[in-house]
Amino acid sequence: MKNNVPVPENCSTFHEITKPELLLIAKNNSIPTKYLIESLADQCDKEVKVLWLPPAHCEFNPIELVWAYVKNYVAVHNKGNTIQGIYELSLQALSKVTPQLWSNCIKHAKKYECKMWERDRLVDDCISTLRETSAIVISINGNESDSDSDEFEYEDQTETEPEDA
Repeated sequence: MKNNVPVPENCSTFHEITKPELLLIAKNNSIPTKYLIESLADQCDKEVKVLWLPPAHCEFNPIELVWAYVKNYVAVHNKGNTIQGIYELSLQALSKVTPQLWSNCIKHAKKYECKMWERDRLVDDCISTLRETSAIVISINGNESDSDSDEFEYEDQTETEPEDA
C-alpha cells in the first residue's frame, strides 16, 4: 500500500501492473485538488465564489491588460537602465494604474466575454439547425467547368439519422 492506495489482489507490487491499469487506479483514487484561495473563500463569513479563468486566455483576465500596460510603460521609458532603474520604472508604471484604467480593462474583458458567448450561441444555433433540417452535401467530383460555381446539392437525411445524434 503506497499513499493509502492498496495494491490490487492479483499483484504483489505496483511494478507488476501495466501503465493503463496504473492510470485507472490513479484515476479511481485521485484526491481532488483544493487550492488555498478556495479554502480562504470557504472560511470567510460571506458568500464568495472563486471564478477560475480558462488557462491561456488572457483576454478574459483584466489584470493581463494592466500588466501589458506596465510592461509597455517600462519598455518605452527604458533607456538601458540597470536592474534598479527598471525596478523604479516598474514602480512608476504601477503608480499610473488608476481606477479608471482598471475599469476600462474590466469593461474590455466583459465585452470580449460577451463576444465569445455570442459566438458560442451562433455555433449552437448552427448545429441545431443542421440537425433539424437537411444536411448540406458539397459535390467534389463534378465537372471542371462547375468548379468555379457555388452550387450545392441538398440531401435530406432526417429519416436516416440516428435518434441520439
